[in-house]
Formats: sequence, C-alpha cells, structure tokens
Amino acid sequence: VYGEKLRSAPHFLKFKGAIPLGLSWLRDLDDTPSVKNMFQIVAPQKTYTIFTDTPEMKKQWMTMINTQIDALIEKDPSLVQKRGPVRVHL
Repeated sequence: VYGEKLRSAPHFLKFKGAIPLGLSWLRDLDDTPSVKNMFQIVAPQKTYTIFTDTPEMKKQWMTMINTQIDALIEKDPSLVQKRGPVRVHL
C-alpha cells in the first residue's frame, strides 16, 4: 500500500494504490551526486523509486521487502513465472 501526503493535512496520507509484491522484484540503484540511497520496486505495471535517509535504512527496507516477496513466492511458486523476467540494465 502506498499513498501521498495531503497538502491540506500533511499528517494524513491519501491512498494511491497497492504494489503487488508477489509479482515484483527489487533493483538496487547506484548513488548519484544529487541522490543517494535509492532502489526500485519493479512491478508489472509500474516501477517505484524509493529514497532513504541512510545506507543502513536502505538495506533494512530492501531486506524487509525481499523477505515479503520471498514469503509470497514460497506460498505460490507460480508467481515467479507470472512476473516475467528480471531485467538488468548495465
């Protein structure tokens, strides 16, 4: 589940959608001079770019998300074929 802050009430979030983790995979991104600690959740219909405050937080987020993806795939191994090939951009 993901959302966006409301301009009128910054302590509240507006629901935008749900990410199908069982059909997704993570892509680690290199730091740039202007943006650090990035990774992407690559889903069938959309790619989500995530930024964290620290490298440690990035590692924690990626580990937790990968743990959930692995648990979903363990319950339903056919999800691997449904998500299609993992693409690596070099």
